[in-house]
Amino acid sequence: MTSHIIRSPREKIDVGTIESQAHRTRATAVVHAVASLWRNLIARPFARWAAQERAIRELSMLDDRELADLGISRGLIPYAATGKLEITNRYERPLNRSANENRQDRHAA
Repeated sequence: MTSHIIRSPREKIDVGTIESQAHRTRATAVVHAVASLWRNLIARPFARWAAQERAIRELSMLDDRELADLGISRGLIPYAATGKLEITNRYERPLNRSANENRQDRHAA
């Protein structure tokens, strides 16, 4: 026995059709929710972890001199790989000063 909903005197809508559309819509929503959870809880964190491990492996292959040129020590490699370490070039200096400029605020005794 199928029941019908009558919207207008000329139109009948089958309840079974509405239920099957509702099931399809619900299934689609569940698939999207599961995909979003997978992406946000597993795939992205794993990709981030893999990139950090690759950076650690590559930085660990450098010798201490090359690491010093980058401005990091061997102990800071994991921290630098996470992107939380701000690396500054130790050789940078303001362009308007020479390397051996005398400071005016210092006077001989």
